[in-house]
Amino acid sequence: MAQNRPESPASRNTLWLALLLAVLSVAFRSWNLNWGLPDLEDEAFPMKKAFEMCGWGTGQLRLDPETAGWPSLSFYVHMVWQFLQYGVGRLTGAFADHGDFFLQQMTWTPIAVWARALGVLAAGVVTFVGARLGGRLAGAVGALAVGAVLVASPLLTTHAQLISPDILLTMAAALALWHLVQVHDEGRLRDYLLAGLWIGLGASTKYTPVLLLPVLVLAHLLGPGRAGGVNITRALGDRRLLWALLVCALAFALTSPYLLLDMQTLGRDMQYQMGHMSEGHFGHATQAPGPLYYLRDVLGPGLGWPAFLLALAGLGAAAWLRRGAWLVILAAFVVFYVGMSFLQTRFDRYLLPGLLPLALGLAGGWLVLREVLENRLNNRQAVAGAAAALVLLTALPGAWSSAGDLQRKGRPGTLQLSRDWLLDLSKGQDLFVAMELYSPRLPRAKQLELRRADPAFAHLSEEQRRRWLDLQPAHVVYLPMYTTSSNHSDFYYNARHFLDYDFVVTSSFVRGRYEADPGRYPAQNRFYQTLDRLVPAVKVFAAGSDRRGPEIRLYRIDAQTRQKLAAELPALSQEDFRRAAATVVGTHFQDFVKTVAEHAALRGDSATAATYYQPLFETLPPEQRDPYLPVYARALALAGRLEEAVPLCRRWVQLDGRDPTPHGFLGAAHQAAGRLEEARAELLACVNLARGVPGQQQLLDWAQDRLRELPVSRE
Repeated sequence: MAQNRPESPASRNTLWLALLLAVLSVAFRSWNLNWGLPDLEDEAFPMKKAFEMCGWGTGQLRLDPETAGWPSLSFYVHMVWQFLQYGVGRLTGAFADHGDFFLQQMTWTPIAVWARALGVLAAGVVTFVGARLGGRLAGAVGALAVGAVLVASPLLTTHAQLISPDILLTMAAALALWHLVQVHDEGRLRDYLLAGLWIGLGASTKYTPVLLLPVLVLAHLLGPGRAGGVNITRALGDRRLLWALLVCALAFALTSPYLLLDMQTLGRDMQYQMGHMSEGHFGHATQAPGPLYYLRDVLGPGLGWPAFLLALAGLGAAAWLRRGAWLVILAAFVVFYVGMSFLQTRFDRYLLPGLLPLALGLAGGWLVLREVLENRLNNRQAVAGAAAALVLLTALPGAWSSAGDLQRKGRPGTLQLSRDWLLDLSKGQDLFVAMELYSPRLPRAKQLELRRADPAFAHLSEEQRRRWLDLQPAHVVYLPMYTTSSNHSDFYYNARHFLDYDFVVTSSFVRGRYEADPGRYPAQNRFYQTLDRLVPAVKVFAAGSDRRGPEIRLYRIDAQTRQKLAAELPALSQEDFRRAAATVVGTHFQDFVKTVAEHAALRGDSATAATYYQPLFETLPPEQRDPYLPVYARALALAGRLEEAVPLCRRWVQLDGRDPTPHGFLGAAHQAAGRLEEARAELLACVNLARGVPGQQQLLDWAQDRLRELPVSRE
């Protein structure tokens, strides 16, 4: 077996070079870190989940994320990061208390910049580890080539500025790879323990780094003392390997403890993830097959084509000619490439952990090339020129692409432009907007949260509430989208739902997926066709060479188009709602009909409000209905469905005996039904409770007028 020890061992010079490249990586990727805000063009789930778990609004810290779709470590890392931001803000006077920090979600801008900075730092660690490994294996040129291409990598640049667990698991996988090489070369117990630790932490960030466990076994089998052959049984029973596996398991369990403590959630979410990975992700039907997709569409553009081709060739050549640790590095790339290629769900970020071992192929290629040049030319200047050419050829294309992307991020995208257009159009008045996902983020009106006594608002000061309510509001309902079982969204794609809205907004990031397969998604495509035919788009914001984002189409529903839609589209019956509730995701259905009902009530459309509150009331468990009982009863009464409101108003009286409103509705219902004495009793109760109460004068006058209309009691 060829000796793997590098001709130029790790030195102080390569250490400083690696640090310099890491700093350059952080500085380069910090350019336009606030891009797109206040719209978040990624899910940012770790940041949002951490924000919720920290309890900034309620003051109640919660460590259980109540999800197992991802493990928990990324949530905990972002929690610590948010507490650090809050601590710095308190010291600098940016935050007076938790309430000030809670109000960041009005725009997400300050907290999102910090969260992106965390990803940028993680990418800097990946660059540092890559340069150190390149220097260990191939000297200063190897360090420079690997580090430079990682600094330049468009794939790493993109995901460093997105708030996802993938950049954190990529950092953990990079640190694990460093120690896997150490396991092979040195075989010390601490190398085994650290390799196991970082694999466990990576798996606790997102499950996929568990693929490095076979690489750990391979590094162990190929390690020191194995040149003369190996007894597999004895080798696998080596305590160092067993300790590494134990540390890996402990690291995972201790940093994602609720996965094991809540087996019901684990089973539920793992079943979903298995379906997701086996069925494929919504919109991926047009992708190339996995192996081709990751080579052609991810790794080639993700490193830059010259770097990708040379790295792939160099990694193969070094593993074939030099064996040793190069086999470990090749295996680290192969397990991610093969493991991800055969899943039906494919994203470019899934190959991020394979980027570093692939980039190390440049160091392997340099070793082979240098040996050839030295043997044939014996010319130091020629070798130096080849080294410079290698670095420039591999780093410059990726750097050009990354710089262009970062520069474009500094310009307003389609989401920002459409958001500003909508808010300018509203001129301070409330907007009612129905939106697909991946549309502009509008500030949500908070009157309803205050009315429902959201616990977060109970902890805000009057000044903080004013800041929240003074933000130009919009009343928004989102059309749900499902990554699997995507036909579950059929019910929501009916323009009849949106007659009380000013705008319907579509996004090509969603619309394009439905339109690519009209046979599978007839309801969604009929919805788009109806909008295009009856509600022509008043504004379209399209992406271009200097503008990122999806195509955003804004359809304005005015009185004329509202009449057209109402005339053409059949009204929804309660049976339609019941059929939908039996097939779609229950919580999404309830949130949708509740929101449409609330917005209809705000617009004075009590008939529609009552129509949508009814399925909400029917699908909620009895113990969860009481908070919505007053608004449902009010909608029924104002819509003239007085008899239906009677049992709800009686329950309302039981819940709040001091509120005069249900007594007024009961009086009106009894009066309409000819139950005059019952009407008199309820209207008198309404008058007595409303008299002298601020804000109840209109109700008081109405009840007194009703009483005068009643015949004089014989008593």
